[in-house]
Amino acid sequence: MAATPNAAGIERWGHIEPRALSVPAALIFNPHAGQKLGIDTNAGSAEDVQSALRSEGIAFDPWPTQRVGHATELARNAVDEGRQLVIAAGGDGTVNEIAHGLANSDVVDSTRSSAGRENHRRGQGSGDGHGA
Repeated sequence: MAATPNAAGIERWGHIEPRALSVPAALIFNPHAGQKLGIDTNAGSAEDVQSALRSEGIAFDPWPTQRVGHATELARNAVDEGRQLVIAAGGDGTVNEIAHGLANSDVVDSTRSSAGRENHRRGQGSGDGHGA
């Protein structure tokens, strides 16, 4: 992809160094992702993501979702707060909501949608079943 400058002259597809952010990344996650009928369907959890970020020295604030549509609100809040990086951890629904919240912004989105991949592999459809 070719980099294209926006109105502020910032390249849309530029590079960001997550360890050198001026404001911590926002980790938006669905605490219910990877749960189907009380059974864990993911190899990893939100705690695993947080542990990995800490071990890599990436500053973040954890923002769990509370309801359907909440991930979109949180992503918009991240844009309004000037966050440079949003990390999405959850199923397809969570990632989709975050993408909608970040649309037309310069915030970098790093997604980890494991629930949807696991569900697809197991023939259970896509998404995490909780929507947020």
